[in-house]
Amino acid sequence: MPKGRGKSTPRNSAVVPGIVGSVFNRTKGEEDYSIPVVMKTDSASRPSENGGAGQGMTMSETRRSPFQGILLAAAIMTLLATASLSADITTLRKQAEAGDAKAQFTIGSMYENGSGVTQDYAEAAKWYRKAAERGEARAQYNLGIFYQNGWGVPRDATEAVKWYRKAAMQGAASAQYNLGFMYHNGQGVPQDYAEAAKWYRKAAEQGDVDALQILGLAYYLGKWVPQDFVRSYFYFSLAASRASGEDYKQASAAKDQVAKALTPGKLQEAQRMVKEWEKSHPKK
Repeated sequence: MPKGRGKSTPRNSAVVPGIVGSVFNRTKGEEDYSIPVVMKTDSASRPSENGGAGQGMTMSETRRSPFQGILLAAAIMTLLATASLSADITTLRKQAEAGDAKAQFTIGSMYENGSGVTQDYAEAAKWYRKAAERGEARAQYNLGIFYQNGWGVPRDATEAVKWYRKAAMQGAASAQYNLGFMYHNGQGVPQDYAEAAKWYRKAAEQGDVDALQILGLAYYLGKWVPQDFVRSYFYFSLAASRASGEDYKQASAAKDQVAKALTPGKLQEAQRMVKEWEKSHPKK
C-alpha cells in the first residue's frame, strides 16, 4: 500500500522490512517473486495525543477525592482551555475563509482528526482542497491520501496521483514515495517502473526510510532496476542509519546479508558511497 493516514489506519512501513526478511530467507531457485510495496499511512496531520485534564470526571467523584482542590482546579483549567480552543477555532476559521492556506490546512486537519470539532472527513477534504489549490504541499499530499482511500471524497486513483504529484513537485518526500508507488503498481497512471524508481530515488534522497528499503530490495533482486549489490548495500545502509526499532533491525540484517555477496573491494566501494552520502546529507 502507499503511505497515508486516515481514520485509525496505522502506518504500515514495517511491512517493507518484513518483505526484505522473507526474500533473504528464500531457498536458492525461488526466483519467481515480485516486490510488494506499502503506501505511507501517516498524513501530514497528526491527532492530538493529550486529552484535557480532568476529562470524564463527575462532580460526585470530585467530592470523594482527597485531592479535590487539585481536581477542581484541573476541571476549571479544562473549561478555560476549551473556551480558548473555541476562540482559536473562530479565529482560524476567519483566516481560512479569508484565503489563508495554512489556516485552511489546519481546519482540515482538525476535521480529519476530530480535534476541537466533530470528526468529518468530507469537511476535512473540503478545507484540504482549498489549501491545496493555493499550493499548500501538506494539503495536496493529504488530499491525495483521501482520494486514494475514498475518505470524504469518491475513491479516485487518478485524482490521488494528481495531488501526490503536486506535493511531490514541491519536495514532499512522502508524496514522492506515494507517487512512486502509484507508478509501480499502475494505479491512476500506466505502470512505469522507470518513473517509480525516479520518484523513490527522490524520496530516498531526503532520507525516507521506506524508499531507501524499497530501492535496496529492488537492486538486490534486479527486478525493475539492474541488479546491483553495491547499490543495494548502499540503500540498506542508509535505511539502517535512519531507522529505529524493528525497522533498524531489519535494514541492518538486510545490509549484512547483501555484504556477503560483495567482494572486499566492492564492499569498500559501497561503504565509501555511504560515507560520502552521509557527509553531504547531515541528519536533521
